[in-house]
Amino acid sequence: MPTEKNIKLSDDVFAQLKERAEAEGLSLDEAATEAVRIGLRESKWQRLIAAGRRYGRDSGYTEDDIESVIASFRNENRGR
Repeated sequence: MPTEKNIKLSDDVFAQLKERAEAEGLSLDEAATEAVRIGLRESKWQRLIAAGRRYGRDSGYTEDDIESVIASFRNENRGR
Protein backbone atom coordinates (compact mmCIF):
# COMPACT_ATOMS: atom_id res chain seq x y z
CA MET A 1 0.00 0.00 0.00
CA PRO A 2 1.46 3.38 -0.94
CA THR A 3 2.66 5.68 1.79
CA GLU A 4 1.34 9.21 1.63
CA LYS A 5 4.13 11.77 1.31
CA ASN A 6 4.00 15.46 0.60
CA ILE A 7 6.38 17.21 -1.74
CA LYS A 8 6.58 20.77 -2.96
CA LEU A 9 6.76 21.55 -6.66
CA SER A 10 7.31 24.84 -8.36
CA ASP A 11 4.18 26.24 -10.00
CA ASP A 12 5.47 25.60 -13.52
CA VAL A 13 6.35 21.95 -12.78
CA PHE A 14 2.98 21.39 -11.10
CA ALA A 15 1.21 22.86 -14.13
CA GLN A 16 3.11 20.52 -16.45
CA LEU A 17 2.35 17.54 -14.23
CA LYS A 18 -1.34 18.42 -14.06
CA GLU A 19 -1.49 18.87 -17.84
CA ARG A 20 0.18 15.50 -18.40
CA ALA A 21 -2.12 13.75 -15.92
CA GLU A 22 -5.21 15.17 -17.62
CA ALA A 23 -3.93 14.32 -21.11
CA GLU A 24 -3.16 10.74 -20.12
CA GLY A 25 -6.21 10.19 -17.91
CA LEU A 26 -4.10 9.72 -14.80
CA SER A 27 -4.46 11.01 -11.28
CA LEU A 28 -1.88 13.55 -10.13
CA ASP A 29 -0.37 10.88 -7.89
CA GLU A 30 -0.03 8.42 -10.77
CA ALA A 31 1.48 11.04 -13.07
CA ALA A 32 3.90 12.20 -10.36
CA THR A 33 4.97 8.65 -9.56
CA GLU A 34 5.64 7.90 -13.22
CA ALA A 35 7.52 11.17 -13.72
CA VAL A 36 9.77 10.44 -10.75
CA ARG A 37 10.40 6.87 -11.95
CA ILE A 38 11.37 8.16 -15.38
CA GLY A 39 13.66 10.76 -13.85
CA LEU A 40 15.38 8.19 -11.65
CA ARG A 41 15.89 5.79 -14.58
CA GLU A 42 17.26 8.61 -16.72
CA SER A 43 19.66 9.57 -13.95
CA LYS A 44 20.96 5.99 -13.80
CA TRP A 45 21.47 5.96 -17.58
CA GLN A 46 23.32 9.27 -17.48
CA ARG A 47 25.67 7.93 -14.78
CA LEU A 48 26.26 4.77 -16.83
CA ILE A 49 27.00 6.81 -19.96
CA ALA A 50 29.39 9.06 -18.03
CA ALA A 51 31.20 6.03 -16.61
CA GLY A 52 31.49 4.56 -20.11
CA ARG A 53 32.94 7.79 -21.43
CA ARG A 54 35.47 7.90 -18.58
CA TYR A 55 36.41 4.26 -19.21
CA GLY A 56 36.80 4.94 -22.92
CA ARG A 57 38.89 8.03 -22.29
CA ASP A 58 41.06 6.20 -19.75
CA SER A 59 41.61 3.25 -22.11
CA GLY A 60 43.81 5.38 -24.32
CA TYR A 61 42.00 4.31 -27.48
CA THR A 62 40.71 6.89 -29.94
CA GLU A 63 37.75 6.75 -32.29
CA ASP A 64 40.16 5.89 -35.09
CA ASP A 65 41.16 2.73 -33.16
CA ILE A 66 37.64 1.31 -32.87
CA GLU A 67 37.49 -0.77 -36.06
CA SER A 68 40.89 -2.37 -35.51
CA VAL A 69 40.12 -3.13 -31.84
CA ILE A 70 36.83 -4.81 -32.82
CA ALA A 71 38.52 -6.80 -35.59
CA SER A 72 41.27 -7.90 -33.20
CA PHE A 73 38.72 -8.97 -30.58
CA ARG A 74 36.76 -10.95 -33.14
CA ASN A 75 39.89 -12.68 -34.43
CA GLU A 76 41.00 -13.61 -30.90
CA ASN A 77 37.56 -15.02 -30.05
CA ARG A 78 36.83 -16.81 -33.30
CA GLY A 79 35.86 -20.43 -32.76
CA ARG A 80 35.07 -20.13 -29.05
